Amino acid sequence: MEISEHVDLKGKTALVTGGNAGIGKETVRALYNSGCEVILCCRNVTSGEQVAKEMTFSPHGNRVHVYELNLSDLCSVDACIAKVKEDFVSLDILILNAGCISRTLARTAQGFEEGFGVNFASQYYLTSHLLDMMTNPGCRIVGLSSTAHWMGKIFLDDLNFETRAFSGWTSYGQSKLAMLLFMKYLALKFERESIDNIKVFSVHPGAIRTQLVQGTRYASRAFALFRFFCKTPEQGAACTMYAATLCEEKNGSYLENCHLGLMARRGNDLDMAEKLIQATDAELEKRHDSCHKTVDTVTEVVAHVQPEMIDQSSIEIAQQQQQQQDMKQVPRKGTISLQVQIA
Repeated sequence: MEISEHVDLKGKTALVTGGNAGIGKETVRALYNSGCEVILCCRNVTSGEQVAKEMTFSPHGNRVHVYELNLSDLCSVDACIAKVKEDFVSLDILILNAGCISRTLARTAQGFEEGFGVNFASQYYLTSHLLDMMTNPGCRIVGLSSTAHWMGKIFLDDLNFETRAFSGWTSYGQSKLAMLLFMKYLALKFERESIDNIKVFSVHPGAIRTQLVQGTRYASRAFALFRFFCKTPEQGAACTMYAATLCEEKNGSYLENCHLGLMARRGNDLDMAEKLIQATDAELEKRHDSCHKTVDTVTEVVAHVQPEMIDQSSIEIAQQQQQQQDMKQVPRKGTISLQVQIA
C-alpha cells in the first residue's frame, strides 16, 4: 500500500476490528509494514492467526496480535476490552472496520438488530471503553461508513426493527449513517472538552468486492455487473490508512478516495448525533447487564491465575469478590467518558 511507504508508525499501537479479511486485512498489513504494533480483532480467530502468520518478519520488531472479538455478543466485547487493557498500556490508532449486511432479520446475543448491533452499537461500546487508553499525542479514530449512509435514516424509537418492516439495505444504511454521526459526535465532544490529541474521521472505502456482500443477492449481482469499476481491498484500505495517519482535514470529516467525500445532509445533523448516542446508551443499559456476572468476573479477577489452578472454588471466590466491588476495567454503561488526560 503506497501510503504505508510514507509513514513511520514505529512505537505506536493500533487496533483494527474485522482485521482478518478484506479491507481490514489490508489495513492490518499496511499498519504492520509501517512499523506499528497491531491488535487484530475478529470473530474467527483461526482466520486472524492465518493473517498474522503472513506477517512474521519485520525489521521494526513489531508483530500482529490476534484477539477474539465477536461483535454480535457484548460479553465478547467486554472480554476483548479487558484483554487489551491487560496487555497494552496505550492505544494510538483505533479503526472500526468490521461490518455486515443481513438478508433477513437477525439479532445479536443481547437482542440488537444484527446490522445495528455489529456495525455500530458494539463498536461504539468498544470505543467508549478504550478512549481512556488514547492519551498519547497524535491519536486517531477511524470509523468505516459508506455512501450507503445516503439512504440511511435513524429511527430513534425503533433502532432494532422491532415494529417496522426489515430490509437489509435499510439496516445497513442506518448503521453506516450511525457510524458517521458517531465520528461527528466525538469531534464535537472533543472540541467542547478541549481534547486536542485525538482526531476522528469517517471513511467510505469505495465499492469493493469482499466477503461483506457474499450471500446478498442484489449486491452480488451489482458487483458482477460492475466488477471492473470496483476497487481491490488494498485500494479500499488506502483511504482508511490516509485517515489514520496523514489526513489533516477538519476533525470529524467524512473521507472518500483520500479526499473530503460528498456527505448527505443527515450526516451533519449534530442534534441527531447526540440523540443517537443517548438512545444507544439507553439500549446498552437495558440489554447488557445479563452477561456480566460470570464472564467479567473470570476475565478480570482470575485473569492472572495459571490455567491449571483454576477450579470451581476459585471461580466462587472471584464471584464473591465481584459482588463487593465495581468492575475496574469495563464500566457497565455504554456512556462515553471523555475525561481523557492529554499526555
